[in-house]
Amino acid sequence: MKKLFFTFSICLLILCSCSSSDDDNSNNNPSSINPPTWIQGTWLAETISGSDLGFEFTADDFCFINGTITTCYKSQIEQFNNAGQNTIVNETITETEYSIEINYSSQQVNYEFEKISNTEIEWINDPLGDLSQTIFIKQ
Repeated sequence: MKKLFFTFSICLLILCSCSSSDDDNSNNNPSSINPPTWIQGTWLAETISGSDLGFEFTADDFCFINGTITTCYKSQIEQFNNAGQNTIVNETITETEYSIEINYSSQQVNYEFEKISNTEIEWINDPLGDLSQTIFIKQ
């Protein structure tokens, strides 16, 4: 039951997460995704055994992994932009923190991560908030 609730909460977060941000996006393309090199790779949750729940970061994309379904934001942004609906990506990048905010026409998605070590990151604004520390292990 906890796994189902956790998975549902994450899906709900992806669909309707809202946040405000004063972060400046220094990209020339306001809808490009540029994760830092320290976070690039595949990260899976440590706390949920037997399931693939996590994130994949590449040089120009950010994907959410839930079981056998991987949702990549680069393709979603391209679809919105091709349909005439502009999207804006704001990223904050430091040596230990990465946050990404994607603003669609009427929706906002926000993720924040903190580097714990070269092999562990924490999802800071996960749907369980302070109820659980969500650690992901680099694969």
